Amino acid sequence: MIEKILVIKNVGKFVNYAAHGDVVFEKLTLIFGENGRGKTMLSALLRSLDRGDPQYILERKSVKSTSGPEVSVRVDGTTHLFKNGIWDSPADGIVVFDMTFINENVYSGIYVEHDHKRNLYRFIVGETGVKLANAVDDLDVKIRTTNDEIKSKEKQVQPHILGKLEVKKFCDLPVVPDVDKEVQEKEAELAALKQAAAIASRSTLTKLSLPLVPLATLEALLTKKLEDVAESAERLTKEHIARCMDGEGEDWINRGLEYIKEGHCPFCGQSLTGQELITAYKTYFSAAYAELKAEIAEMTETISTGFSQDALLGLQRSSNSNSSHSEFWREYVDGDYPALDFDAIKSAWTTLQNAINSHLKRKTASPLESLPLEKEAKEAFNSFEAIREKVASYNGRVDAMNLLIGEKKKKTAGGNQLLAESTLEELKNSTNRHTNDAIKTLCEDYNKLLKKKEGQEDDKVKAKTALETYAKGVLSKYENGINDHLKDFGAGFKICNTGTKYPGGKPTTDYQLSIDDTPVNLGDSKTASTGPCFKNTLSAGDKSTLAFAFFIAQLQDDPGLSNKVVVFDDPVSSLDSNRRHCTQQVIRGLSQKTRQVIVLSHDPHFLLSIWNDEKVSAVKNLQIVRSGQASALSEWDIEAATRDAYLQNYFSLDEYIEKGSVPTRDIARCIRPLLEGNLRLRFPKAFKRTEWLGDFIAKIHSAGSTDPLNVLKPKFNELEALNEYSKSFHHDQNLTGADSVKLDDAELQSYSKRALTFVSGV
Repeated sequence: MIEKILVIKNVGKFVNYAAHGDVVFEKLTLIFGENGRGKTMLSALLRSLDRGDPQYILERKSVKSTSGPEVSVRVDGTTHLFKNGIWDSPADGIVVFDMTFINENVYSGIYVEHDHKRNLYRFIVGETGVKLANAVDDLDVKIRTTNDEIKSKEKQVQPHILGKLEVKKFCDLPVVPDVDKEVQEKEAELAALKQAAAIASRSTLTKLSLPLVPLATLEALLTKKLEDVAESAERLTKEHIARCMDGEGEDWINRGLEYIKEGHCPFCGQSLTGQELITAYKTYFSAAYAELKAEIAEMTETISTGFSQDALLGLQRSSNSNSSHSEFWREYVDGDYPALDFDAIKSAWTTLQNAINSHLKRKTASPLESLPLEKEAKEAFNSFEAIREKVASYNGRVDAMNLLIGEKKKKTAGGNQLLAESTLEELKNSTNRHTNDAIKTLCEDYNKLLKKKEGQEDDKVKAKTALETYAKGVLSKYENGINDHLKDFGAGFKICNTGTKYPGGKPTTDYQLSIDDTPVNLGDSKTASTGPCFKNTLSAGDKSTLAFAFFIAQLQDDPGLSNKVVVFDDPVSSLDSNRRHCTQQVIRGLSQKTRQVIVLSHDPHFLLSIWNDEKVSAVKNLQIVRSGQASALSEWDIEAATRDAYLQNYFSLDEYIEKGSVPTRDIARCIRPLLEGNLRLRFPKAFKRTEWLGDFIAKIHSAGSTDPLNVLKPKFNELEALNEYSKSFHHDQNLTGADSVKLDDAELQSYSKRALTFVSGV
C-alpha cells in the first residue's frame, strides 16, 4: 500500500515539496485538486513507480528548474527513491486509470489505432497471457532476425548465379554427372531451335470486320408516321412550330408538356384550361410519339457504336498488323497475301456514317415527318457494300494464308527453346554450385538458415496456439464483463466479436461495436467517414464510458486484485452526468476488494459522494494546494469544502466567534447573505430572486396581520440594525467605500453574534 509521498522536487507544479502534517494515505484516499495543480502528474508518478519507467517523470520536469526531478515514496514500509533519472526500485501492483491509460490502450482523440488494440490485448490477458504473448513476440523477433540473415546470405550467393534462377533453387541444384558433355549437347540443341522459335512465336493473320447497316429497318424508321395523331392536332402543332420556332421546336414543346402542373403554364403561370393549342399538343405528342422517339434514339446509338472512331481505328490496326506479319511470313511461306486500300474503306465508312447521321438528326427533330432515304445516302450505302465485298475477298485470302502458315509452324515446332535455355542455365549453375568451394559453403549456410527458420515458425505456431487457447476464454469472459458494465452505465451500445489477430506478426485484440444489434467496425484514422465507425457513432461520453468499462472489467477478473493499488485520475471528467452515480458505486466496490484505492478529482462533490458511503472505512481526504507558485499536498476538510453557501457563511461567523480569529471584510460580508438565506428558506414564497435584504425589510414592515411575514415584526428593529451595519461592507450598498470601512473586532464580534442569534431565533 502507498503510505506517503515524502518528497517531490522539480516535477510539474511540485517544485520543492516535502511532506508536512498528516498526509499519510489510507486504504481509500481521496485527493482534491483544481485543474492545473498536478493531479495528472501524481497519477503519472505512480505509473512510473509501478513500471520503473522514468520517462513518465522526466517528461514532466518543472519548466524553470535547472535540477533533475527527485521523488521519494514510502510503500509498505519501504522508501522508493527516484534520482538521477532512475528509480532505485519499482513498486509493482499499481494500476492507473487516466488519459494515459485511454490513449495507450483504447483510443486517441476519435480513433482506435493498431497500437491501442495491441496494448489493450496485453492489458486484458493479464500476466499469464502476457508471458504467452511475449513468447510469440520473441519468436517473431527471432524469425525477423533469421529472415535478415537469410537476405544477407542471398545477397552473397546472388552474384554467382547465371540468369534469373532463384537463390533457393540454385542452392538445391543436384550434382550432374558428366556435366560438361551435357552443356555441349544442350548448346547445340538450342542453336537449332532459335530459328524455329521465331516461326512458332509469330502470329497468324487476322480477319477484318465491317459494321452492318440495317437498311430496311432504317428506311422504315425514317418514313414512319403515327396514324393516331388527329389531323387537326397535327395541323395546329406544325403551323405553330413553323410560325414561332425553328427545327428544334417540336422537341422543345414535347419536353415542355412535362412541366405543366395543375393546368397552368410553367413559363407565365396563367391557366391553360380550354386552350385549343395545348389540347392539340397533348394529342400530337402521344405515347406512340414517345415510343417513336425511343426507336430513333436506339437507331442513332446503333449507328454511333458500329461506326465509332474506335471501331475504325481498330480496323486500321488489324490491317496494319496483317501487313507487318505478311512481311515476316513472305520469307518462309509463298502465297497470295491479302492487301487492301484502307483509305478507300475510311472514305466509304465516313460518307455512309455522315449520310445516316444526317437523316437521323432530321428525324429526331421532326419524328412525325416521313424522311425517305435520299439518293446520296443510297449511293453511300452501295459504295460501302462494294467495300464489304472487297473485305470479304480479303478475308478469304487471310484464311488461305493462315492454313499455309499453320502448316509451316507444325513443321518447325521441333522443340522448346525456352525449356532448352532454362535447362542449359541450370546445368551451368550446377557447375558453379558444386565446383567452387566458396560458393558451396555459402549455399550450405543458406540452407541451414532456412532450416532454422522453419523450426522457429513451427515453434511460433505452437506458441500462438497456446496463447489463443488461453486468450479465447479470457476474451470471452472479458467481453461479457465489459457489456455488463456498459449496461449498468446505461450505454446504448456494447462490444461483440472479440478475438485475437496478428497484424505484423504480433498478437492484438480485435472487437466490434454493437449498436442496435448491428456490428460496427472500429475503423481508424485512415478509414473513410462515409460509413459507421468508432469515430462517428459514439459520443465523447460514450467513448470515456467504454474506456472505463475496459479498465474495470479487467480488474474484476484479476486474480491478484486484492493486492492491487488502483488509482483513478478524474474518472468522471468526460462522463455524462447520469453515469456519475454508477462510477462512484464501482469505486466504492473496488475499495472493498483491493489493497488500496486512490481517487484524484477536481470535483469535491464527487469525492464527497464516495466519502459518504457508510461501508467505507479507513478514508483519508487530501488536497493539492497552492504553495506560492508551486503545489503541495495537505489535509483536506471535505465537509467544510462541500458545504453550501448558507452553511459556509454560518460556520465562518461561528468559527470567528469561537476561535477569536482576526476580523476580515470576508467575515463581515457573511452577515447579510446569511440573513437572506435564512429568510428565503423560512419564507420561500415571500421574496423574489432579484430581491435582497433591504427589500425583505420593506416587505416585513408593510406586512398585514394575515401575512406570514407579520411574525417577524417583533424582530424588525434588530433586522434593520443588522442590515444597516452589514451593508457598508458590500459594493452594491456602499459604492465608494466598501473596501475602506474600518473594521473593529469587538463591533464585528457583536454583530456576528446578533446575526447567529437572529437565524437561531426565527
